[in-house]
Amino acid sequence: MIERTRNRIIGGIFLAAVLVICVPMFFDKPLVLDVELPPMPTVDLDDVEAPIHDEPDLRPLEQGTAEISSIVSDEGFLKNEGTRVGAPVLSFDADSANQWAVQLASFGNEESAVELRDSLLADGHRVWLSTAIVNESRVHRVVVGPYIKRDAANEQLTLFAERYQIEPVVVGFDY
Repeated sequence: MIERTRNRIIGGIFLAAVLVICVPMFFDKPLVLDVELPPMPTVDLDDVEAPIHDEPDLRPLEQGTAEISSIVSDEGFLKNEGTRVGAPVLSFDADSANQWAVQLASFGNEESAVELRDSLLADGHRVWLSTAIVNESRVHRVVVGPYIKRDAANEQLTLFAERYQIEPVVVGFDY
């Protein structure tokens, strides 16, 4: 079949389908619902009495705020550990930890930490940043882990020390 004839047949079928769908719409009567709704009653707002509530007791809220303020700084860091609320807590007392991580470096400059993290990510390592307040200064720690076994963390410590010529530290990891 010639392409021109095939295109005419397909076009004719398309037009017939459009006519079958659209032509009945022109001859249908519009649907009109004859429903009468009763008028809405009017309410005089001067006759309505608003309930008077006692002032809420704000003491529990103030106590909760004071408790949180004693634990969390204004910047959102835990005062005891120095880490952000919700972030993993890294401790140098790794002997009492249940999980471990390897801290590769600690920077005062976030850009340097991000640069090291990105290069380690490019090498295929599972690395992340931990921001903390240490001695009233913000530090950005580059960390790999966590590890369930301390031996695994120690193996990684040796690997990173040899490969990247740094002095990493095994730290305790806790959520």
